Amino acid sequence: MKLLKNKKAKYFITMVCVFLIISLGVFLYFVEKNLHKSNRLGYIGQKSNNLLESYQKAEKTLFYIDTAAKYSAPEAFFMTAYEGAMPDDSSCGRYYNFAIWDIEDEKCLPMNDKNNNENFKSSFESKMNKALDNYFKLVPELEIPLDNYKINIFEEAPKEEFSTAEQYSMLEQNKKIVVAGDTRTPLFFRIENPSGDIYYVLPSNFPLGPVGKTAKERIKFIIDTYGPIVKKYCEPLEIPESLMVALIYKESGGNRFAISATGCAGLNQFCYGTAKEYANIFEILTPCNCEGENCKYGIAACSEANDNRFDPEKSIHAGCVLLSNYIKQFEGKTSKVDFGLAAYNGGPETIKEAITLTGKTDPSWQEVSVLITPEFVKSRGFDPSKSDEIRNYVLKIKQFEEEAEKQISGAEKKAVS
Repeated sequence: MKLLKNKKAKYFITMVCVFLIISLGVFLYFVEKNLHKSNRLGYIGQKSNNLLESYQKAEKTLFYIDTAAKYSAPEAFFMTAYEGAMPDDSSCGRYYNFAIWDIEDEKCLPMNDKNNNENFKSSFESKMNKALDNYFKLVPELEIPLDNYKINIFEEAPKEEFSTAEQYSMLEQNKKIVVAGDTRTPLFFRIENPSGDIYYVLPSNFPLGPVGKTAKERIKFIIDTYGPIVKKYCEPLEIPESLMVALIYKESGGNRFAISATGCAGLNQFCYGTAKEYANIFEILTPCNCEGENCKYGIAACSEANDNRFDPEKSIHAGCVLLSNYIKQFEGKTSKVDFGLAAYNGGPETIKEAITLTGKTDPSWQEVSVLITPEFVKSRGFDPSKSDEIRNYVLKIKQFEEEAEKQISGAEKKAVS
């Protein structure tokens, strides 16, 4: 009997242990599930918080711009009147340093029909920019682009109804000049979530940055957005659309406001020195005067307002011409396109010297690339890491070109069907 009781006790203890283990497992399952749910809610909350913070920053920036413009406008008007909207060497003369306005000489009036108010407009815009910049420099954390103000001047008649010719004539005489301000450059507010997703909140109705995170998505964005411009400038130079799309993706990811750590800017990342060689395309240029983390749009000295490198059409135009010129320097070579791409990254003389080192008249890119060693690029004044950069540059662009060609061909087939 005693033995039987012991056996029952053992079974009972075993069942209790099994029950406790199962209960513990169920408990841990629900704890983990709720914790996961809590984490997701926290992540969503973080997104909302980031969005709210960015909105508040946008509101703060717009309020500051508006307030600064109100303070700057009287100064701009005064200085425009002071200078008469005329250059310092004007033949109209000055009285106690004030420019003389002469109603008998239209050249000595800031506003007249012949020049469509351009003297007044350009002078006031210049003074307004200067006055605003003094305020914007006080709060660099707002990242407001400098020299970014433009104006529109137009006539506006009173809004009374009129029916007779006499009333119409009276209204014409009572027209008033309206000066409306605007900015040349978009203000971007970046929100980066814990997952790495990036969103942009814009205080004004400007185009967003590049769409998509993957190479496939970005390449599609470039084709959809800039494809017609690429065709316009590259096809006459026998540069395939897919090749230029790939180069744009490699250079800037399709972000026309991109600035590199060395101050190269725009879709095709033209450095200031190279861009100067294409002054017939880049009519306005400004050194970015930045390095590393300081090379961000809105902080750097260069902007869409004072530098044509941020103009997509001009950047693509110059990019097509530059790549075509590089490829032509290797005319007669089987791998001339690869050499041209390598030259875009490392300079044509570097690639020419590497070709010479092979001892062949028509080496392949593979034969040349193995000679672009850290020692070789260092001898040409580059950092040793530049050797890998040049080799990978060509490889990556060829891969991106395949993806671009696939998308372009697919779109064309779809359009035909």
